[in-house]
Amino acid sequence: MSGPAAAVGRALMNAAAMALFEVGTDRLVLLPEDTGGTPEGAAAAARKLTAREPALLLGPLFSVSTRAVAPIARAAGLTVISFSNDRMAAGPGVFLIGVSPIQQIRRVTAHALRQGYRRFAALVPDTALGRRIESELPDILGGGALVRTVRLTGETAAAMRAVAEYDQRLAALRRSQRGRYGAETVGDPSYDALLLAVSGAQLREAAAYLPFFDIDTARIRILGLSSWRGDPDVREAILRGAWFAAPPTEALDRFVARYRETFGARPNGLERLAYDAVALAAAFARLDHAFTEAALTDPAGFAGSGGIFRFRPGGESEHGLAVFQVNEGAARRIDPAPPGFAAPAN
Repeated sequence: MSGPAAAVGRALMNAAAMALFEVGTDRLVLLPEDTGGTPEGAAAAARKLTAREPALLLGPLFSVSTRAVAPIARAAGLTVISFSNDRMAAGPGVFLIGVSPIQQIRRVTAHALRQGYRRFAALVPDTALGRRIESELPDILGGGALVRTVRLTGETAAAMRAVAEYDQRLAALRRSQRGRYGAETVGDPSYDALLLAVSGAQLREAAAYLPFFDIDTARIRILGLSSWRGDPDVREAILRGAWFAAPPTEALDRFVARYRETFGARPNGLERLAYDAVALAAAFARLDHAFTEAALTDPAGFAGSGGIFRFRPGGESEHGLAVFQVNEGAARRIDPAPPGFAAPAN
C-alpha cells in the first residue's frame, strides 16, 4: 500500500475487497497489512499478522518478499498463498497463485509441436528467470530440438543478430555465389519457431530487428508470453501471427468488466490473483475447511477469474491456459483452455 509498488498494492486490495463483497462469508475477515514493497516490510507485516493468529496469509506479491515471509509463517504453522509467479519462492506451506512464464512457454510450445514445428530457437532475458528458461527448454520441448539460445545481455541488435544466425546465413549465401550481397534474402535460419521470452521495451526492440536480420515471420513462427496480450505494440504487423499462451478470456473478461464497473478503472492484470485468493479462502471458510496442504492440492483444482487452476504439492500452481494468435485487433484464440485437469498434480 506504500512504496514504489503502491499503485499495484491498492489495485490488489481493491480486488480482494471485491471478492469479499461478491463471494465472502461472515466466517471470513480480511486483515490488510502494508509491506511497503520490500522484503523487510513484508517480514514485519507477517510478524504483526501472526500475532493476530490468522488462519491463512495471502500475499505478498514479490518473490523476495515471499521468501522473507516463509520462515515466519512456517514457525507460526501458517499456510501462505503468494501472488508471485516465481517458482523459486514456492516451498513447504508456501503456494504461488501466479502463472509462471515457464508454464506459459510449456503450453505454447506444446501447441507448436502439435502443429508440426520441430526446431526451436529462443531469446531469453539475462536474469535468473531467463537462465531457468534456458536450462529447462530442452525438457519442455520434448520431441522438439532447441537449436539456439541467446541471452539478451546488452545490445538488443547484437542479441537479435545472433539468434537470427545472420552472419552464418550471410556467409552461406556468399559461398553459394547465387548473387550479389543484398540481391536476395539470406535464406532461412536453422529453426522454424522462435521464442521471444521478453516483454515491454525489450520485446519492442527485439521485434523491430526481425525484418532487419531477415527473419520472415510468415515462415518462422514467433512464440511469446501472456504479457503480450495487454501490449498494444504487439499488434504491429511485424508480430501478427505470433502465438502466446494466457488465461482464457471468457471468465477474465467478466472479471475485468466487474472491476471496471466497481472501481472505474481497468485492472492491470495482477488483480485477479488477489480476487481468486480471497474467493478461495471464502470457499474454504464457508465449508469450514482447514487450509491444509491436502485440501489446497486437490487434483481437481478450483475455478478462478482466469479459468481453472490448482496447486501442486511443491507449492507451484498450474493453470488451464489457452493459446492465442496476435491479430490486428484483439488476439484470437486458436486453442482453447482445457475444461479440467485430466491427470493428478505431481
